[in-house]
Amino acid sequence: MVKTLNEQEFYQAIYQGSWVVEFWSDSCGPCKAVAPALEHLSHEFQTTHFGKVNVDQEIALALQQQVLGVPTVIIYKDGMPHDFLYSLYSVNEYRERIKSALG
Repeated sequence: MVKTLNEQEFYQAIYQGSWVVEFWSDSCGPCKAVAPALEHLSHEFQTTHFGKVNVDQEIALALQQQVLGVPTVIIYKDGMPHDFLYSLYSVNEYRERIKSALG
């Protein structure tokens, strides 16, 4: 399951274990392809949390996290970013990057 996060929820959540967070926008075509890929992976990586942040609603948070474009996926472990994925990737590439970052 991919949880929608606002700024307050985001900062409470990412310090608790491993997170894969997509920063997206309603007007972003590629973002629509990222969502099902991450939903699929959320069932594979059951000890990792998955979230998404709408940058149109959470502009300050997106800037604080150095999100300059969408889609951006950031992999966090105990609050620290371990990998940044800018643009659209295949499910296999997301899988490998998650494994590598959280290994």
